[in-house]
Amino acid sequence: VVIIIMKHQVSLVDYCINVHTIFVLGVLLFNNIRRVCSIQLDVHLPVVSNKTSCLYQTTIEANEKLNEWSSTEHTNEQIHFNKFQDDDVGHNANDGTEQIPHVTLFLTDFALEESGTEQMNNTLFEELAESIRFSIERELDRKSKCYYDTQIQKPLISGSYAMYETVLETTVQELSNRIVTMTQQYVRKDQPIPDWVNNLPDEKIKERKIHFIKEFGSPNVFDEFDPHVTVGFDDGAGNSTDLNKDRFSILSNLAWESCGGWIDEVRIGLVGDYGTVIGEPLAIFDMTHFQPCIIQANKVGINGLISTQL
Repeated sequence: VVIIIMKHQVSLVDYCINVHTIFVLGVLLFNNIRRVCSIQLDVHLPVVSNKTSCLYQTTIEANEKLNEWSSTEHTNEQIHFNKFQDDDVGHNANDGTEQIPHVTLFLTDFALEESGTEQMNNTLFEELAESIRFSIERELDRKSKCYYDTQIQKPLISGSYAMYETVLETTVQELSNRIVTMTQQYVRKDQPIPDWVNNLPDEKIKERKIHFIKEFGSPNVFDEFDPHVTVGFDDGAGNSTDLNKDRFSILSNLAWESCGGWIDEVRIGLVGDYGTVIGEPLAIFDMTHFQPCIIQANKVGINGLISTQL
């Protein structure tokens, strides 16, 4: 197992988090966290782990094009991937506010603070990280080869959001399922129902998502798992059919046939605004001892696969 040890210090005042030297536990790296006011975390596949892939390049270019279009149309694009810089191994080397393109596996509010305080309980975080490491190892260990092809999905404009849907089929679905199941003891109970869920027009989908929030801490798990890469959020265009047609056209024109890229890490990151993950990862799970995860783009969208080789 290849382990990259990073040493850095990041202060995230808005989140009341101080991040210190990363240390090693098993096949993962994570930061010693001293103080925290918000513990909403995103367990995800970071697109930035392979910056030479056309998945990464398409994601960054789509965001750049959306920002250029927004400036000419006087709308309000809020995601700016081109504002961060990475070091040679794809880890952020900036001020902790960078927005990181990613595919979410599980996003929820974890109950990790010390009782009656705003401080992170380091032991609880280590236990959470170990549960995720175990989930990854178990899920990948039980596979022995590349084992599926994927379907094509189109880019998606949903209100203010612009994204590429990713169809990762059973493998990443099962990885998400296992992470959700194995981390339930750390998930905060009785989380509020988001407005966007309460406003869903389909009653059956709304009821199912509310059930998953109450039972598992997220509306987007199990059969509601909806993997995607968010590349834009524009509240100035969200209610305009004509403007959203332009945004959809930008995304559709950028993806091309047989375009892919591997992702050899799972990370835990802080949740930012507009569907983003921000700043330095709190934990990195190295998967280079397996055959890489692959996510592929196509002319009309993005599709993908994850594969392993023992």
